[in-house]
Amino acid sequence: MPDKIKRYIFPQRENPSLNDQGSAMLNHFLSRIRKILPAALIAASVPIMLSGSEVAGTIIKVQELLKQKDYQTAKTLIAKSLKSNQDSWQLWMSLGYVFEASQEYDKALAAFMQASELKTGIDGLEAKITRLQELAKNQAPKQPEPETPVQQAASMMAQAHKLFEQGRTLEAGRLFVEAVEIDRSLLARDIDLIEKCLVSFKKNTAEPENQFYLGAFFFYAGQYTSSEAVLKEFVEKYHTSDKLVIAQRLLKESREIIAQAVAANLAATRAEAEAKAVRENAGKASATATLETKTAKKPGKDKQPEVIPDFSQEQSRQNLEQNLNGEHPALVYARKKALALLEEYEHESDEEKKAGLIWNIGLLRLPIPEVMNSFNGFLASDNVDTIFATLEALEKIDQPGATMCLQQLYKLLGNDDFRVVYRAIKAFGRLPMSADRVVPRIFKIYAEEKMPARRMLIENTVKAYGTDAVTVLDAMLKEAHRADKRPIAELLSAITGEEIESLINKS
Repeated sequence: MPDKIKRYIFPQRENPSLNDQGSAMLNHFLSRIRKILPAALIAASVPIMLSGSEVAGTIIKVQELLKQKDYQTAKTLIAKSLKSNQDSWQLWMSLGYVFEASQEYDKALAAFMQASELKTGIDGLEAKITRLQELAKNQAPKQPEPETPVQQAASMMAQAHKLFEQGRTLEAGRLFVEAVEIDRSLLARDIDLIEKCLVSFKKNTAEPENQFYLGAFFFYAGQYTSSEAVLKEFVEKYHTSDKLVIAQRLLKESREIIAQAVAANLAATRAEAEAKAVRENAGKASATATLETKTAKKPGKDKQPEVIPDFSQEQSRQNLEQNLNGEHPALVYARKKALALLEEYEHESDEEKKAGLIWNIGLLRLPIPEVMNSFNGFLASDNVDTIFATLEALEKIDQPGATMCLQQLYKLLGNDDFRVVYRAIKAFGRLPMSADRVVPRIFKIYAEEKMPARRMLIENTVKAYGTDAVTVLDAMLKEAHRADKRPIAELLSAITGEEIESLINKS
């Protein structure tokens, strides 16, 4: 295949975030109504039985995707198959039909012409090419798809990095905050920039607006007590600021995270006390054995169990106000412990022990950037046990911290291992985030699932989103064609209790 055609039809191949872009398009598929090309045309025009097994399987899947109007997935599937079957004229014909169905006539024309180069005399192809040439010539230039919020955030973050490279740190920091408040998953990837912006805003607190940004960067850096102190003062003083709503949200989240860390510490202290009591009772019940053990011990060789300090009492407010860098003792302890566990994880080779370390990090319930950056890496692992352990830990950390892993967690819904997919679905049920992105993807899984237990899991997950899920599914139902409404209505009925026919008729 000529490189020119390859780059024209699949420009995304050079972009490592192809899957991310394909996933992001789900946000806008509700508003895109296109004319469907009957899948039967592919079956009639492309004799799949003449293809190899991989090509045949791809074309069958593409036929089904065309029925669902899922053109992006169909293109991605064909592109993947073409990597090892570049000379398959059947694949190029299928690609042409997909582009024609999505009204991308110029790209359809290029695909059909490539098919004609690989095989001459394809029935009806010459007439189709002539027709497409006329359609492409008369087609108005296609308007670019509007950026999704996630894409907008990524663009802002890229611009923030450029500003920082130019030495415009405060401007970079302001744009950074805008981007992160759209997509929190950006936080775990920019630890260095967070620290540098924090230093700059500490030096420039004269302007009221900069006090807000200082509080935000304290939050992003995981210094939640300092964030709470700065943002509390900002909210009390600047009632008319356009940053007030974000400041209030960050203030609320800072307090939630502090409370989580204190609660986690109390639970650990209680567990240690119970374990100590069990050890003491066991010692009393076997006094002779204990005496023998003590006699056999060598001085200095005992490893005493860690004593977890009790931080149930709030640190003095006066001390906090005097020192903005003074963190709550529970946070200081949890951070130190989390970083130590991460270091231990790096040096551990036993997979079972590594999973236990991830679990223990989750018990601390502290979503500092270092932890969440590591969790994103764990979720991208090929090891199912690592993914499962991370999901368990992420659910313990809970929101708002878990949002830093949203992007990676979302990708798990497209994992090749069905166990990972359904464990991710369960995680979204416990951490319902980004309904507009997640619910459409989960619906597609639901529509193809035949096992009642898994369908029930999806229903419970969607129920966890409450009114947000109902709003998204209702919008999907209204945009769908008549034949495609029933599966959506079935899921909507399962979570609302309303009759399927009634939902369809109202849409």
